[in-house]
Amino acid sequence: MAATVFVLTQKEISFPQDSIYVPLQVGAATGQDLGYIRDDNGGDQISELHCFFGYLTGIYWIWKNYTGQENIGICPEHLWAEEVSGEKLDDLLGRCDVLIAKPVESDVTFGQRFSEEHHANDLEAVQASLAKLYPEDEWAFEDVLNGKRQYAGHGCVMKRALFDDCCNWLFTILMDAGQRIDASHYESDEMCVYAYLAEALFPTWLLARGLRVCEVLESEKKASGADLLSLLRQLLQQHKTKEAYEYIHKAMTDHPEATLPVSDEGNNLVIAEQVLYLKYLDEEDGHDSMWKQEWDLDTLTDHYRNIYSMMQLVSTGEELGEYEVEYLKQSGFNAMTADLMVRNDPAERLQKPYLKGDEIVSYLAKYNLF
Repeated sequence: MAATVFVLTQKEISFPQDSIYVPLQVGAATGQDLGYIRDDNGGDQISELHCFFGYLTGIYWIWKNYTGQENIGICPEHLWAEEVSGEKLDDLLGRCDVLIAKPVESDVTFGQRFSEEHHANDLEAVQASLAKLYPEDEWAFEDVLNGKRQYAGHGCVMKRALFDDCCNWLFTILMDAGQRIDASHYESDEMCVYAYLAEALFPTWLLARGLRVCEVLESEKKASGADLLSLLRQLLQQHKTKEAYEYIHKAMTDHPEATLPVSDEGNNLVIAEQVLYLKYLDEEDGHDSMWKQEWDLDTLTDHYRNIYSMMQLVSTGEELGEYEVEYLKQSGFNAMTADLMVRNDPAERLQKPYLKGDEIVSYLAKYNLF
């Protein structure tokens, strides 16, 4: 049976040419019209709650408003775009019940990570709802919380009947738990609480139903730099900076060949690692900068390149212009960024700068940036 894979997005994208992929704008009720199918088009929808539910507003819309009975796929922002054709999806679904995105292995349990990065009482609210509504599934939830597999995003493909069952189970629990969750006072990077909770509930549903699962994020060939960057974008959209940094750091440690010019044009991967490290440090420090505020990897990479070009000038003792100084001030530029960027120059174009490390920080002091 043919599949329709909805590519969930908040911005214009270049989606796969295979006709099975259909872009669906999520959070459309509060966003600019992109010309795609919208998750606020229909009587039963939760688009205006996107800040709390994230990509789930798109999944809810499909469940309640899309009438097609073919296999249904969910693909946040190109999760599989370059890897899985419609023909391959059909073949895989002939051998298993559900296709999912490959989870990330972590050094801590799902429950530990959730408690560290979010609000543990929200997880307790879901656990209480599960015990009330589906007590027979509590064991599976415990297994997921005690496991070390982290599910980033909601990528999956399954038969329509299973999709409907999953959505009914998932949203029944979330809506019930919502009576005990107040995310209105959370920081912006914590408000998407129901999307985070769904990352624990979805694998719980798979386990409780005893379904045959195929993990298909990575193809039989080694994941390319584009694959890694795509996953990093997805993790950032889920506000998982630490997980994104740990993933790229491990990937580059395990596969250093990925950073060679032939496989990493423009040093995109090494720059992405630097970007995520700087963002992670600023979040931990609580510094209010663009690193902390922005969640789009491409925007952050452009920001990194802009600052890097300015550090090239400074490293040779040249003066910054008014535009450069204002840019640095507006972006929340700090001494840590300056020091780390020069000490860990990914392109190694500053091998013999006129100024280094602390000298550059001292030199920048005259611009009153810190």
